Parts: sequence; C-alpha cells; structure tokens
Amino acid sequence: MRKLQIAFSKTEKGKRLLENLEELHQNQEVTEAQFDAMKSEYSTFLKEAETELETLQKELQQRHDTAVKEHERFKQELANLEIRIKVGE
Repeated sequence: MRKLQIAFSKTEKGKRLLENLEELHQNQEVTEAQFDAMKSEYSTFLKEAETELETLQKELQQRHDTAVKEHERFKQELANLEIRIKVGE
C-alpha cells in the first residue's frame, strides 16, 4: 500500500511540475530551450510514475481477484462440509 501512495504522489508531483513550468513559459520566464528540456524531463518523470502506478494497480487487482476466488472456494468447501455433517459422514 505504501508503494501505491508513493507512486500516486510521484504522479501528482509530475503533473504539478509540468503545470508550473507551463505557467512560467506562458509568462515568458523561461527560454524555449529551457522549457523544452525541462518539459521533456518532467514528462519522462510523469510517464514513469504513471507506469509504476498502473503496474501497482494491476498487481492489487490480481491480488483482489485471487482473494475473491479463494473466498468462493472456501465457501464451497464449507457448504460441502455442512452436507457431509448432515449425512453423518
């Protein structure tokens, strides 16, 4: 869960950095060369963070799906045991 929080924070940071850079660019506080270089750097940072976040979300979904399947299997086993008890096994 901590990894997910960190990945989400990185994603938000990347978005915020790009927004701030864009604002500086609109106010002509950075040169085109600076803007292009930093935009590339921040875009890469954001893309990596988003990829990490997606990977963690997929892992959590897989863990959830596995837990649901196990729960269903245990429910069936319990039902089978209840029948065995009723028939006197």
